Amino acid sequence: MLPYYFGNVALGAIGKLLESVMVIDEEAARGLLNETKNTYAEKIRASTDPRAIGRMLESVKRIDEKTARGLLSETKGTIAEKIRASTDPGAIGWLLEIVRWIDEETARELLNETKDTIAGKIRASTNTRAMGELLESVEEIDEEIAKWLEKETKFKSKRIFK
Repeated sequence: MLPYYFGNVALGAIGKLLESVMVIDEEAARGLLNETKNTYAEKIRASTDPRAIGRMLESVKRIDEKTARGLLSETKGTIAEKIRASTDPGAIGWLLEIVRWIDEETARELLNETKDTIAGKIRASTNTRAMGELLESVEEIDEEIAKWLEKETKFKSKRIFK
């Protein structure tokens, strides 16, 4: 099974395909994105993989920032749900980092909305690398929340607050 697989469509693979087309022909990639963009919100809602969602959003932004912002706006509630449902702190950090790259204010809103859940996930995780990645992503978005998470979870990232 592909790492970004859900249903019959590999979400991360769609993003890679869009970027591959862009390397060959930027205008064709924009056209393809424009023709298919209405299905992306549905695919994000159906996905259970925060990394795949991040990969798709990243690819869309590389082609057209306005479309990426619109897609993010349309799926913000779903993304918050995916953060709450995920058991992978590293994947949550990756998704938050991509959201920040597209729109910092939306990333802050998602972080504020899910910080208690994120604290619980850090406490429950045994993967120190993934916890560090998540805290580093949080620090990039909001240093105060990162400090709060560090205090709440008693976990210190090696890079945090340097």
